[in-house]
Amino acid sequence: MRSPRFKKWFAALPVLNQPQRLQVIDALRPAAGLDQLLALL
Repeated sequence: MRSPRFKKWFAALPVLNQPQRLQVIDALRPAAGLDQLLALL
């Protein structure tokens, strides 16, 4: 089950600007392969 904090963060993803989205990708890259990450986003 997702925490309220995660739900809030996840809901904000569509409104991020391009630099912010790149920051998210860079932060998550170590946890997943780039292709897997892009498929998730």
